[in-house]
Amino acid sequence: MLATDYIHPRIPSLQVTDPAGTALRWMEELGVDTLPVSDESIFMGFVVDENLLEQDQLDTPLAQVELESRACWVYA
Repeated sequence: MLATDYIHPRIPSLQVTDPAGTALRWMEELGVDTLPVSDESIFMGFVVDENLLEQDQLDTPLAQVELESRACWVYA
């Protein structure tokens, strides 16, 4: 199985400018607890619901939220 087999068009990539509230809403709608975050087309890491729930304000941009696995990468 290749990494490209796991990419699903229904699961969006959040942008670093998106607010924490948007990420939580998408997670709830999709039934997931982790989503990828990108800056334009560059992978920045994964945001997890635990880190979002620690935010005081849901309008906090994801650029200010701790992301997981920033250094991970795979071949196609």
